[in-house]
Amino acid sequence: MSFTNEKSYEKILNSILRLWDRQEDFNFYIALMSRQFAFEFNHSRRVAYYAVMLGDYVGCNSRDVAKIGAVALLHDIGKMNVPSTILYKQGIYNQAERATVERHSVYGSQMLLCSKQLSELALPVLSHHERWDGTGYPEQLRGQEIPLAARITHIAEAFDVMTTIQNYQSLKSPEEALDELKRFAGSQFDRTLVNAFINLESSFLESGSLPVYHTATGSFR
Repeated sequence: MSFTNEKSYEKILNSILRLWDRQEDFNFYIALMSRQFAFEFNHSRRVAYYAVMLGDYVGCNSRDVAKIGAVALLHDIGKMNVPSTILYKQGIYNQAERATVERHSVYGSQMLLCSKQLSELALPVLSHHERWDGTGYPEQLRGQEIPLAARITHIAEAFDVMTTIQNYQSLKSPEEALDELKRFAGSQFDRTLVNAFINLESSFLESGSLPVYHTATGSFR
């Protein structure tokens, strides 16, 4: 299966879900997020779209791409254990609040480790905020020590946050977000994967068909 041959965002996500739909625990977490944590779930759906496109673009096989998609869909599952008063705070977190929010990757990993069906997703979920230079969290992994699915999800999440989620930073255009990824390639992000993502997204930009999420309509176009 080549995910880049799919013509729409929904088709790509449905392809991932079909590959995991026999996993009861996966379906449970997806249903829980979609019903009780809609904001995080919609964010995760967009991250999964970008992550799957990137994984397919760099040559991952269909099983690995499906795993990347599942990791991206569940990367923020641990935020269910973060107090909502902190999670949805407007503005900049203080030090204690940031430490609490940063525990979400640990919580998510622990939740997935409790499931035999989903345990293979636990390490990438734990590591999706690690940085290429070793200054990320929670374990300060460096470079290739960081699982590929986590490195891809990190890039996809950053792009989505910059282009769709407004908190204390202003939204960036797709071009500005790609420039930001390039600026932090080799420090925060895997440079090879950033270059691949830029090439992939730039090809959409040049053709005028970059599928960026539009908050006004709640859809990709």
